[in-house]
Amino acid sequence: NAQPETPDAPVVAGEVSQPTCDEATGSFSITAETGMEYSFNGGAFETNTSWSELAADTYTVTARNADGCESEELSVTINAQPETPDAPVVAGEVS
Repeated sequence: NAQPETPDAPVVAGEVSQPTCDEATGSFSITAETGMEYSFNGGAFETNTSWSELAADTYTVTARNADGCESEELSVTINAQPETPDAPVVAGEVS
């Protein structure tokens, strides 16, 4: 009998969407593979492959195949929202 294979670590599909001046949270998706389930940040294994409205932090995703073998973790960092500059102030007197 062949030993079950450990799946490859999940891969980000496209780019990680980082926070902007107008959007405080980020998001990312992974490439879905047939027969795989995914654990987001150590949670329950599900078929979900997209996560959104993520605050600044580092998140992990682990894949599990039908044999119950788990991959290495994918680590994704969502950056802090950029600071919005202060509104301009009138210098001197308005004429």
